[in-house]
Amino acid sequence: MSDLRQLRALVGAYVRMSLRGKAAATFFRRRPGKWQGTLPLALLYAAIGTVAAIGASGSGSPFSFALVLHTITFVLLGMSQAAESGDVLFRPDEHEVLGHLPFPGRVLLAAKALSLMAYALVVALSINVPAIVVAARLPWMPASFLPGHLVATVVLAAFSTSVIVFAYGLVLRFVDRERLDGLTAWSQAGLSAAFLGLSQGLAHVVELPIVRLDSGFCLVFPPAWFAALDVLATGTTTGRALALAMLGVLGTTALAAGALTRLAPAYADAVGRLGETRTLAARSRVGHGIVERLAGPWLRDPVERAGFRLAATYMRRDREVRTRLYPSIGFVLLLPFAQLLGHAVYRFKAAALLAVLLTGMVPSIVLEAMRVSSEHLASELFLAAPLASAGPLFHGVRKAIVCYVVAPTALVGVLWMVLVDARLLALAAPSLLALPLLSLLPAAFRDYVPLSVPPAIGRRSAANIAIGVVNSVAGSATIGVAWAAWRLGWLPHLVALEAVVVLFGAHVLARRISARPLCPVG
Repeated sequence: MSDLRQLRALVGAYVRMSLRGKAAATFFRRRPGKWQGTLPLALLYAAIGTVAAIGASGSGSPFSFALVLHTITFVLLGMSQAAESGDVLFRPDEHEVLGHLPFPGRVLLAAKALSLMAYALVVALSINVPAIVVAARLPWMPASFLPGHLVATVVLAAFSTSVIVFAYGLVLRFVDRERLDGLTAWSQAGLSAAFLGLSQGLAHVVELPIVRLDSGFCLVFPPAWFAALDVLATGTTTGRALALAMLGVLGTTALAAGALTRLAPAYADAVGRLGETRTLAARSRVGHGIVERLAGPWLRDPVERAGFRLAATYMRRDREVRTRLYPSIGFVLLLPFAQLLGHAVYRFKAAALLAVLLTGMVPSIVLEAMRVSSEHLASELFLAAPLASAGPLFHGVRKAIVCYVVAPTALVGVLWMVLVDARLLALAAPSLLALPLLSLLPAAFRDYVPLSVPPAIGRRSAANIAIGVVNSVAGSATIGVAWAAWRLGWLPHLVALEAVVVLFGAHVLARRISARPLCPVG
């Protein structure tokens, strides 16, 4: 009974903190509400679910309809949970509050898992509730499918949460403190890559709408297990459907029980180790890093140089920042490679163009990640420094991201194009030229102070999806215009005009950002 009271209190606190989404009042006058990150995320996923349901409505089969929706839910939910799980499961600042309290390891892990499950339900239901509305209008769909699909969606959300928690529990059981920070970040990136690979592999290998219940593929494909629950809900009780549904229910139960009983002590110990003060070994360095030395002429302002070093240090050594960066950057790097799974002869060229197209997402994604920190209150130190504006800090962080992340990512895309077909560089030139301007946009119309925003579940996923949608539309339009100009022989003129516009726009935005005063609220 005591454990239940503790669990209830912890879950309530975690859910409130996760959905609060309030920025530190030190710098930001407009304080967003509780659903600042979650509501845009729900609307984006609802749009995806509506499109998927309309696309699957021609299958004529409840199983095929459910399979398409459960597959999309499983992939998007897994990638989203992998991106958010670091903030939910590993927050070292919590140890200062909870470390001295008598919480059993299983209670602490169960509370974190239920908090992650609450987020999973928001995502899963956002995708599937519009699909249920579409299904209700299909003449061949039994009425009992609707509540059955809702139940199957909830079980699928529990399965995805159990997979994430169980995977982290295995990692934590076999690593020591020195390797814990790095391994949790790589584990998060690995989970995102696994779900991404699953989605792309299925898109190219399997035609989901025509997969039947008796296909051998269903035995090893989790979304088919939950689609079988939908089939049972329609009153079609077969041995095959019952076996697949049992796989889903028993698999979810086994993973959850294993995580909460066998792996909970390792999790409690790991959280305690994360809260310990660790002495970092001194690193012998002659001068500064080679990247900073090369960028020296670009960092004449001492405040910019300090921001550059701050960002570079956090990207290299802070576990919390790395758990945000690795999955996001890994998605950008791995998605073009996933295109190679297709059978089309043009897949290498498509992957090369996609690599450059996605590079436009990198500045905004990384700069957004560098705004967030569980130690956001420490950003009040910037007020003690003699800074008239936060602009130089932003420019320093931006230049570090350009040097350490954007430039290497763009170089990979360029080299890929050279190896595949050097003529593609002409089409990619307008997209590459836009990168300096894109790196300024995150601070063009709002205050930007690094490490000043507390984590809020859903904020990063919503921002990344919005950035991806805008970048995909704008990038595709840019490549389309470049292709048309190339065919007409106007591409050199287009590139020259864009260079002038980008240089002028970057100059205006940089001055606007630098002129914005650093004004504390109050």
